[in-house]
Amino acid sequence: MIHRFLINRNYALLFAGESISVIGDELFMISLALWIALDLGRSQTWAPLAVSGIMVVSALPSIAVGAAAGVFVDRWPKRRTMLITDAARTAIILSALPAALLDLPIPVRLGLLYVAVFLATCGSQFFNPSRTALIGDLVPESERARASGLAQIASSLSMIVGSPLGSILLVALGLTSVLVLDAASFFMSFLLILLVRSPEPVVSVESASNRTFRRDFTEGLRFFAGNRVLMTLLISLVVIMLGAGAINALDVFFALRNLHVGATQYGILSGSFGAGALLGAVVLSGVAQRIGLLRLVWGGLILAGVGLMAYSRMTAFLPATAVIFLLGVATTGPNIAVMPIILRETPRDKIGRVTSVLNPLTQGAGIISMLVAGALVGTALRGLHATALGTRFGPVDSVFLSSGLVAAAGGIYAAWALHGAERATRRDRAAAVPTSATEQSV
Repeated sequence: MIHRFLINRNYALLFAGESISVIGDELFMISLALWIALDLGRSQTWAPLAVSGIMVVSALPSIAVGAAAGVFVDRWPKRRTMLITDAARTAIILSALPAALLDLPIPVRLGLLYVAVFLATCGSQFFNPSRTALIGDLVPESERARASGLAQIASSLSMIVGSPLGSILLVALGLTSVLVLDAASFFMSFLLILLVRSPEPVVSVESASNRTFRRDFTEGLRFFAGNRVLMTLLISLVVIMLGAGAINALDVFFALRNLHVGATQYGILSGSFGAGALLGAVVLSGVAQRIGLLRLVWGGLILAGVGLMAYSRMTAFLPATAVIFLLGVATTGPNIAVMPIILRETPRDKIGRVTSVLNPLTQGAGIISMLVAGALVGTALRGLHATALGTRFGPVDSVFLSSGLVAAAGGIYAAWALHGAERATRRDRAAAVPTSATEQSV
């Protein structure tokens, strides 16, 4: 019964390993931010900058390493790459233990933690594309949307479980326990992947010897740029990240200033987004194929944009909680659809390079959005207090409203462009059929 729900034995093992490791990552990141803010940097003016540094070093590997990692992921055996990466991440997290155990100078302790976060996230640039390719080997196409939905369930559960668990462990047992538990989560993932059985395609020695990094990298870029669906997906996701990234940087200020809530209520507000994402993953993973993967993308993007605009107008805690819950549901559709679309549109030997183009650019758009939003609220919009049509506009809610408009525009563009791309793809396939038939008759 469990295998049927989790598609097959091999995917069930992958899913279990991912669920454990993402919960470990979530509790590690939230605990690290709290430890810096409440312990290491208590009452220090540099504490907010130090916490922001954690976000920066966790985002940099996608941009700095991701594109290059894709070339090697496409060359290497996927399961072996995942095993090596999990073993390395176990050791990397354990190497940060002196920061928690020893009375070292503060810059040294921060440096050890930053390096651990950076290196572990670098490992993810190899692990995640390998996992995507391996799912393509293990899961039939008709079940890939469900597999992606299950991954979203694991991610949502990590937000709901990992955040409170991390804070509880930090208060009760200290940062050492969090580091050990996160390292253990990677080791458990290693053991579960070790049980996965997947045949690797044989690559001829001649073809492998003719490959260079530059040639493979250029080939991947050329393939991505020539695929209409993938290019439309990239543009749509970049546009929505340019809009939606602001919520990551400013939501705490929106909650304090516009909703007038405290820290406890803000935690509930954040948890409601995770709960919405969990519900969306459970519901949509079962009906994704019937709805259509491309419809899930543009429909989810439009709804997310509308939801963000509605959220920007909230002034009370309970209505805002309901809207952010629905926003979590809306964002699940595109998240579920992306992986099956990549597997459908991409040959197996290019999956690493395709994901390593998509992820850094969308990640970069999110970082730009956060930086611009923070700069606007702190400078040009700092004193904004306007009223139009009986509606009041302040700095943060104005940014959120603009971000929602941008996100909705990205969804509308995706609806138009993906429909055109799909129609063109069908036309190309139909045009190829007579040629094939003629060749067979000859």
